[in-house]
Amino acid sequence: MAKGNIHPADSDLLAGDWFLPAITCDGSVGDSLGSVLDELERKSAFARGLRQNLTTAGSKVDRVTLLVQRIKLLETTLRFRLGILLPERPQAWFRAPATTSTGPFQATLIGEPVFAAYAAADVDMLQQGLETAWLERRCTGLPFAGHGASLWTTLLELNARLEEVVCLPAPFASLRLDEMPATLPPDLASRALNAFLLNVRSEIVAAQERLTACYSQLHETSAKLWQLQREQLKAPRSGARHQAAEELRAEFRRRRSVAPRPLLSAADTRALEFMGFDELPPAEVLRQRYLQLARKLHPDLQGGSDLGFKTLASAYAQLSSRLDKGQGI
Repeated sequence: MAKGNIHPADSDLLAGDWFLPAITCDGSVGDSLGSVLDELERKSAFARGLRQNLTTAGSKVDRVTLLVQRIKLLETTLRFRLGILLPERPQAWFRAPATTSTGPFQATLIGEPVFAAYAAADVDMLQQGLETAWLERRCTGLPFAGHGASLWTTLLELNARLEEVVCLPAPFASLRLDEMPATLPPDLASRALNAFLLNVRSEIVAAQERLTACYSQLHETSAKLWQLQREQLKAPRSGARHQAAEELRAEFRRRRSVAPRPLLSAADTRALEFMGFDELPPAEVLRQRYLQLARKLHPDLQGGSDLGFKTLASAYAQLSSRLDKGQGI
């Protein structure tokens, strides 16, 4: 049976016609129709690959939009938290915030510490491991001692998830959604598909840029702590002073292992900040700090302050009450 011939004048009109392979293929009628089915199957497989990467079962929101929402939450968290962290107070970097909302508009924050646990002696390995994980777009094999959640692990997880969206499954594994439609094979191209892929690429590239900005901000701030830890490792240590500090840290670790950390109230936080604590101290340490500050702030002494002394008394009473109720760490 004759398959038909294409007149040169009709070739432009037939370009892109889905049944064109049946006419242009050399071979039997069966071979010609097989060519049509092969081309349609390739287009169908490409559409399935797009759907697999861009959608989530049971959700009407696409995966890129869901990732952008999580990136926005990370951006807000970094904006509020990183500015108040000090390298001289490393404990704050390893604990979750006391509240998951802050600011006059009650912005929602991620309730995670900046870092999961790691030993200060491993700071070089940690920094290199985090930088490598970012470049390799993975969130596994991280150089933390434990497996707790942290802002670093969240950042790397988002980076890995975005990479999963970008890379198409076989047989299109060589294609990336952040490079198409420029790299789209000619047999798959169409004006409608090009317009669709341009929109997808725009959203993905914007998400990548926002996530890269989060990485730069988190890395720059973390580097200040890493530098201090390196300096402390090189500095000579006073035996008695170092032993006392280690004993105090051991006591804090023992108390944390006995009971979970409580969420501090706003009044607790203000009292701790006024008295110069990062966390609720043992009763004897609290009393010693109170006596030390009282000698400076008592209004009967030179340089004293009536308001400062009243504030100190109020802060001491607030924290003492918290300890008396058995809610301390």
